[in-house]
Amino acid sequence: MSTNAEQVMEKEEVQEVDLIVETAKEINALDKETAFEVVPSLIDSVDFSYFKLGGVLSAIQDNDWWNDESPTFRSFIEDNFGLHYRKGMYLIKIYDGLVEAEIPWHKVSGLGWTKLKELADILTQENVDEWVAKAESMTTLNLQAAVKAYKAGDKAEADKLMKKVNSQIKMAGMQADAEKNAKPIY
Repeated sequence: MSTNAEQVMEKEEVQEVDLIVETAKEINALDKETAFEVVPSLIDSVDFSYFKLGGVLSAIQDNDWWNDESPTFRSFIEDNFGLHYRKGMYLIKIYDGLVEAEIPWHKVSGLGWTKLKELADILTQENVDEWVAKAESMTTLNLQAAVKAYKAGDKAEADKLMKKVNSQIKMAGMQADAEKNAKPIY
């Protein structure tokens, strides 16, 4: 006789196989144009799923729903969901920051969660466009430095760091153009 948990697991395994089979059928039926159209929405749905996961984890944490399950929130998310604590906390930070500042998803959807975690607690309705535009062309490490300077009250240093990165990108582009147009010397 199987337990309810075993029956649920068996049912989930059957659904998992069905999802894989159905997905494979859909993908095999794609043509080139449709495949190219689908990729951006799939990428966006991954990041939005992370945003939603941050919201669910935030609700679990805020309501202390984990208390009966584990001694700490950390052990709760790691043991029950296999999610690294640090990533879970980053996702909560993203969710809480964007919701609190009332930032629309379409304004930040082009950034991955690694950049959003840096910006989530400094974005406002007034600065979101500027920060997102600059973050798109920065590495996460450069963005971290700029945000750190901004949080320390050194807006001039933050602007300098962002401009420096943008000028490095322009110079790299000019170098690539020069290399592309260079004639061999042999």
